[in-house]
Amino acid sequence: MRKTLIIITMSLSYVLIFCSEKKTESKKEIIKIETPEYVKMNKNSKLTDSLLNVAISKGDEKVYNTVAGNFILDANYEGLLYYSLMMANKYNSPEAHYHIFLILSNPNNGQPFEQLDDKTKNLALYHLVKSDELGYESAKYSIKEVFGNDEVNQKSDFYLKKYNN
Repeated sequence: MRKTLIIITMSLSYVLIFCSEKKTESKKEIIKIETPEYVKMNKNSKLTDSLLNVAISKGDEKVYNTVAGNFILDANYEGLLYYSLMMANKYNSPEAHYHIFLILSNPNNGQPFEQLDDKTKNLALYHLVKSDELGYESAKYSIKEVFGNDEVNQKSDFYLKKYNN
């Protein structure tokens, strides 16, 4: 009898504990996560296209940088390459040159920078050094990483000539 009473008491205790845990779980607040702005912009192709059209047709670096930042946050490097090339070639944009370097040397392709083929590496270095020559601050940090010091011994044209050979 005593054994039966202990079993019933323990069973009721488990039921009470289980029910009380369920109640506390149902009181938890649901946290709503907002969609980041860059995702909204990148999904709105009309807005993105119109901004890129303004950037390319008028050389508006501020607009280009806004859209380029969204492409980078979305890891859409291939989508950014065309516009970066246009801004770099047409307007000599230091940030666009730097973006081309980032795209070509992107570690997401599974290869460290040192293992890239010579043509790709020289083209990436051309754009990195060109960005530095044009005064883009972030290029200085990448130059230190790639070359191991703050100074580059060669001008950007050197790497372009190596690329063409």
